[in-house]
Amino acid sequence: MHGRIWIVAIAILIGSAFITLAILNRPAAQGVVRAGRFEVVDLNGVVRGVFSVDGTGGTWLTLHDTAGNVSEYLGVSVDGSAWLSMKSGAPGKGLSLFRKADGSAGIGIQDAPDKHRVALTANTDGSSTLVLKGASGVEQIQIDTSREGFMRLGFWKGESTIRAGMWVDPNGDPALLLYDNAGKNRAGLFLLPDGRPMVQVCDEREAVRLEMGIGSNGVPQISAYDENEHPLWSVPQLPVSSAPASESPTTRPAE
Repeated sequence: MHGRIWIVAIAILIGSAFITLAILNRPAAQGVVRAGRFEVVDLNGVVRGVFSVDGTGGTWLTLHDTAGNVSEYLGVSVDGSAWLSMKSGAPGKGLSLFRKADGSAGIGIQDAPDKHRVALTANTDGSSTLVLKGASGVEQIQIDTSREGFMRLGFWKGESTIRAGMWVDPNGDPALLLYDNAGKNRAGLFLLPDGRPMVQVCDEREAVRLEMGIGSNGVPQISAYDENEHPLWSVPQLPVSSAPASESPTTRPAE
């Protein structure tokens, strides 16, 4: 019995020696440590930093406060988007900088998880947008410039219904528009290219029904139109050949 035990012990020692020699003779990558996650802890054992690769292939560096909560993080997702977030002590509050995979970039400020109060975005097509939201995260003011040269300021009820808007078109002509609860344009104030002011009142289909302004001859003029924007009457009298409001230069620009 004792002879068998010695034979097993000798076999284990010989096997261990061969394994050790194989490890020592294996080429080593000098100065390289490989792992899927690195953690840095303080003297109390609290995790203060993590460098890791998540399940989707994104790479993240997170910094933690003394309680172990994430306060800042820097990361690159699998699609190439990059994020830098700096959070305050309150949960969800902080500042974020991002660059999306399509090349657009921006800044976001939030005061609660998934509730942004300020967002500034620069798009790859040359347009840019600044959005300001109230405490509810719903009401908002939006300022944007389009690639065509429009400059716009909009006041929104929720994220889909605009109530008032002001813009300057690529030619430098300004306009002020008012919208109903359904987001339909109901009134507009314009300055025409020659500097003449014009007011338009629209129905629920956004057809121009009433127009008031200064005519090209310098005379004040008021005109009424039917549901198809054809002239009904005018003071002073419109010429018989007058075009519908939709074809006149006073029509509001397309949104």
